[in-house]
Amino acid sequence: MSRVSEPRPDGEPGVYTLPEGSFRMSEGAAAPVGRSVAEEGRTAAHAAPEEPGRPVSDAEAVPPTSDPPRRRRVWDLVLTLLLLLVATGAAGLSSVLALYIVLLSDGCSTVNCDYGQLNLGLWIALSGPWAVWAVAVVVSIALLVRRRLAFWMPIVGVAAIVGVWFLGAWVAASGVG
Repeated sequence: MSRVSEPRPDGEPGVYTLPEGSFRMSEGAAAPVGRSVAEEGRTAAHAAPEEPGRPVSDAEAVPPTSDPPRRRRVWDLVLTLLLLLVATGAAGLSSVLALYIVLLSDGCSTVNCDYGQLNLGLWIALSGPWAVWAVAVVVSIALLVRRRLAFWMPIVGVAAIVGVWFLGAWVAASGVG
């Protein structure tokens, strides 16, 4: 759409076009002369509202570069759940093995032992793997909800569970002697 304005100083009438986005075309109308809305990387939903005072709805305010929804990977869901079961077993086994750390105190009858450090190491090895397991479960669920690959998180969790158990065992062993 264009309109003729007042004559220019040189005598020729100037033709001015309305800026795109300052009007909305109906469904059957032809595209304006010049660049189309699609050429600018926008859709009709991103054009100006029909009524000047009307706020733009959430559906119209979606940026054109938003990612399409991801497909759910069934194999990732199944593998993640199986690996979370393995992580649960690893945390349970580490708790049972942590109870054997108490046997480090058997040698304390002949040497000086730091019972506080033994106790700290026991609790790190006993409860630390469950804290790591809880973090792995929460992060895995968050990744699954966002439809991202999540099978790697329980694997990292099992490795961290083993690491935390060995940290607790080392702390307790350093308290003996």
